[in-house]
Amino acid sequence: MDVFKIPSFQSGLNEYYAEGLVKPYESVKAYNCNTSEGSLATCNEPLHKFSMPHQITSLMSYYDKNSSCLLVGSNNELWADAGGKISSTGYLISNNNLDFINFEYNGDRVLVATSSSDFPFLYNGGSVRRLLNRRKKYNEEGEHIGFIDANGKEHENENTITTYAPKGDFIELHYDRLWIAGDNENPDRVYFSTANVNGADIEDFTVPLAEEDEINMHGGFLDVRSYDGSKIIAMKVIFNSVVIFKNKSAYKIYGSSPSNYQLVDLFSCNGAIADKSICVGNNGAYFLNSDGIYYYDGTNTTLVSQKIKNTISKMNKNYANKSVAIYHDNKYYIAIPTGVSDVNDTLIVYDTINSSFMTYDIDNITSFLEYDNEILYTTGNSVKVLFKGENALPLLWTTPLIDFGAKNCRKMSNYIYLRLKGEGRIKFTLKTERKEKELILDLPKEETLIRKKFKNKGRMFQLKIENVDNSTFTLVAPELHCELDED
Repeated sequence: MDVFKIPSFQSGLNEYYAEGLVKPYESVKAYNCNTSEGSLATCNEPLHKFSMPHQITSLMSYYDKNSSCLLVGSNNELWADAGGKISSTGYLISNNNLDFINFEYNGDRVLVATSSSDFPFLYNGGSVRRLLNRRKKYNEEGEHIGFIDANGKEHENENTITTYAPKGDFIELHYDRLWIAGDNENPDRVYFSTANVNGADIEDFTVPLAEEDEINMHGGFLDVRSYDGSKIIAMKVIFNSVVIFKNKSAYKIYGSSPSNYQLVDLFSCNGAIADKSICVGNNGAYFLNSDGIYYYDGTNTTLVSQKIKNTISKMNKNYANKSVAIYHDNKYYIAIPTGVSDVNDTLIVYDTINSSFMTYDIDNITSFLEYDNEILYTTGNSVKVLFKGENALPLLWTTPLIDFGAKNCRKMSNYIYLRLKGEGRIKFTLKTERKEKELILDLPKEETLIRKKFKNKGRMFQLKIENVDNSTFTLVAPELHCELDED
């Protein structure tokens, strides 16, 4: 008697090796599976949260001390959703995707957002205004007496100032300075605000005059030029440094103030980096290029997607720049276009703790957002919550062909042992080189140990598990008992 057992499903997909080398507890083909706890469980379809009359171009979250809300960019307007009530803020924006950051500033919670077509704006508990670019003026006693705008003109108060913070597609906060990059007019430029002795000032990007010695009391900019002439496509704070991503390379700006900023080359890639795939998490950054998913640990870049090489090979490279990603709960979620699709039709989830992958068939995902510990995404004019719907997605888990380490033996399966619970029915298919046998079971509502006859003959076995009519189930450590008959 021999036993085929899957002690844990956590290893997920393995498309890297030839099927005969894949471990029995890995899957050669699977989708829509939840294996995070070691069991095999179904995943629910997305939950529809709300829709807008027009396509959603930006989705952001704002948190203050007592509450939170979603901010939505749609049809050239900024909308706010608080408790399911969606209303326009009256603030006009472009239809570009906005990058944003939440932080505490002068004792208040604020959100600052920007795009290459929108001046950076500040949202604070319902009020919205453009972010200025001006420096504060002080008298000899150090008293604040007015302002000087970016053109050098003096003002008694801010109401008359018309110089604004620089535009850019990317925004970060680092050492009390606001960093902005991705300006269409200056595609290599990174701007930063001041963090002077009088406190951080996110509305002072003014460059010091040539005769001024106090360079660290001002804002400024750095130009990050690369050998290939490519533009800045992303900016992230990683390992206490500002990391600038270009089409095929990355650079680090480190230092605590402008007087000691240094620019260092980090790495270069063979393929173009997908800008919206770059996420920071697990002490590094993950990103996609034409070769697959990479991890940057502060020193080296490593290809981590070998186990899903077949899925990556199907990626439509002509539209890979549409890929979007998010890092949440030690998992890297990335939606990519595959086959002839020009939209993101495949969701890949990389569990960074178990180094395992799973794929999912979801909508066209155009952006992600973490909100109240859930993953929201946009698709067309709708916002949905990942895996929070009522009905389960169709599930498939397929083992490799197993010969039990006895190539010279014919195998005769007798029984399958299952610890199961769920609603609806579950289907098992046992395939050999000779024929297939099916077993369909009604699912018990409470976890139950089930023993069923499951007979088939052959030299190699393959087990396929599916839910029937979108049923929900959790399966723990199935065992298939076989007899071996040596030739």
